[in-house]
Amino acid sequence: MITDPDLLYNRHRLSAFQIRRHFGWSGPLQANAQAMAEDHFQTLDAFFQLADALAAHQIPFIPLKGPVLSDLIYGDATARRFYDLDFLVDPRDIGRAVAVAAAHGYIPQETVPADAQGWERLFAGDHHFLCRHADSGTDVELHWRLFAHYDFPGKTFADLYRDDTIPYCKAGPFSQTKRSYRTLNHEMEFVFILAHGSKHVWFRLKWLVDVNDYLRTVPLDLDTVRR
Repeated sequence: MITDPDLLYNRHRLSAFQIRRHFGWSGPLQANAQAMAEDHFQTLDAFFQLADALAAHQIPFIPLKGPVLSDLIYGDATARRFYDLDFLVDPRDIGRAVAVAAAHGYIPQETVPADAQGWERLFAGDHHFLCRHADSGTDVELHWRLFAHYDFPGKTFADLYRDDTIPYCKAGPFSQTKRSYRTLNHEMEFVFILAHGSKHVWFRLKWLVDVNDYLRTVPLDLDTVRR
């Protein structure tokens, strides 16, 4: 079993909280762990700013992974490490979502298509559009497909949003205003984190820890997951 805390932190991207929780580590971690925690609060603030902006422009979205997943599993949006922000939006809204992100300082990292045909070509070859904040360097991925290499036959974003999401309301020390979004329901989110880890061939322990802790803490209908 891996016991080197710096290897767990750097190579496998586990948080200090997870290393202590799962590996019984009680000593100090390297100095940049504190800096990482501070970055998380900055990225968390960016999440709320952009989520509020999308909602204000009446663009339905579903947050993926990141602070919402951390909050669901651990009751703490900063307990699990995350580096970028992921939002799933309707393909018909992707151009507007990119414009909203750009208006908040996120610079498109690829060419923005000039017309509908250009977007269709992009949709056919990729599953998300990357923007990066000019000052903080925070990445935002605007997804139009839940799974990188698979679409549910005949299931649109509107179908997914209607049938496979649940309300997510949050107010707390990191969110002075009570917000209400929709997130994937537990069964669909569990399928998503399985697919995400599989896509990356599980080369980091953090994705296996996600699966383990999700199963231990989140109520799941496994019969629905199997279907």
